[in-house]
Amino acid sequence: MSRITWETHNGHDILCGNYANASAEEVIAAFAASNRILIGSKEQVLVFVDVTNISLDRTVFLYLRNPETKRAAKHIKKAAIIGLNAIAAMGLDAYNRIYGIGVKSFRDKPTTLDWLTMT
Repeated sequence: MSRITWETHNGHDILCGNYANASAEEVIAAFAASNRILIGSKEQVLVFVDVTNISLDRTVFLYLRNPETKRAAKHIKKAAIIGLNAIAAMGLDAYNRIYGIGVKSFRDKPTTLDWLTMT
């Protein structure tokens, strides 16, 4: 099963990252895959991420700081996330500070997708 997929919601394509229950190695591999998609995109992309029960360690935080991630972030139009725990919230905080994206956290997927597709 691929952790990175496309979904359509309210007529908008959304790049979805399913990191739920992922190990640190799986998180990095999926993040690298989404980075490649974002960097290859001609338009800015809506992004949804589920990090429920995600496993984070130092290598994940270091990966978030690599140049590829910074290039990919420039292709994000709007991003939202569900499933944050306290450690993941720190990671989101760091990501928002480093890349200035302003990823917004939500409690459930339907609300998140509605927010992403609002104009």
